[in-house]
Amino acid sequence: LFSFDPVAKRLSRFPYKPQTKYQRFGDLLWDSQGSLWVCTLGEGLFRWDQKTGKSEMFTSELGDSLLASVTAPFEDSRHNIWFSRNNGFFVYVREQNRFYSFLHDRDSSASLIGILSFAEDKEGRIWMNGGEGLIGWADSRFPEKGIAGKMNLKADFKPGDVLILASDPDGSVWGYTKTKLLKMTGPGLKPEAFDFKYGLKEVDFFSFKVLSTGELIFGGRNEIVMAKIPDLRRNNELPEPYISQIEVLQKPFQTESLPTDTSRLRLRH
Repeated sequence: LFSFDPVAKRLSRFPYKPQTKYQRFGDLLWDSQGSLWVCTLGEGLFRWDQKTGKSEMFTSELGDSLLASVTAPFEDSRHNIWFSRNNGFFVYVREQNRFYSFLHDRDSSASLIGILSFAEDKEGRIWMNGGEGLIGWADSRFPEKGIAGKMNLKADFKPGDVLILASDPDGSVWGYTKTKLLKMTGPGLKPEAFDFKYGLKEVDFFSFKVLSTGELIFGGRNEIVMAKIPDLRRNNELPEPYISQIEVLQKPFQTESLPTDTSRLRLRH
């Protein structure tokens, strides 16, 4: 682990090093209380208190005796911290100083697998996106209950898998698929969709953030794309109808023989 001093523009070794065997670190999170959470790939979760220098390792607290791969740490407005892990997710409830784990193979109704990110809306709901087009939400007031509801977006938004979620300054939750930008409208309600094809040639993003000023930022392979929420609007223009193919007696008719300025075609039999 290392830190970067933006004034001196210098990298330096971080004063804390988790005692892991393979040093396969994942996501990091500085929480509101000044602790650093270090996720690992297969060796559990670590917490380091910057004030006291105390370090803690969590493994069995995460739901089973297996050393979990932990990702996507997220602190909500009540200072609970949510994490994704293989086979589900878990949440650290600060008021109780306790972890609650929700493993999919034990209770699929309260869990999701393959969670990529978390985001909180203005009502205090914690949204999470899993695989197979599933979106779930939990109540930050009752984190110990796990997921309160789910919906599947595959039927309406093929391929349907939401890749990353983020919330804007107004408390709305946004996400995107390979073809559309989605705004969550409420639990169980169909999200509002904005198609990428009207503004982008190719959707090849690796990150998604919402700035404090409200702009949506997408990090691509060779570009950064910015969208302003007030400028997003549906294309209500009706498409111009045209004839692309004609069949007569179930046989293709050669439209090349028609004049290029043909605006009306009359058929008689």
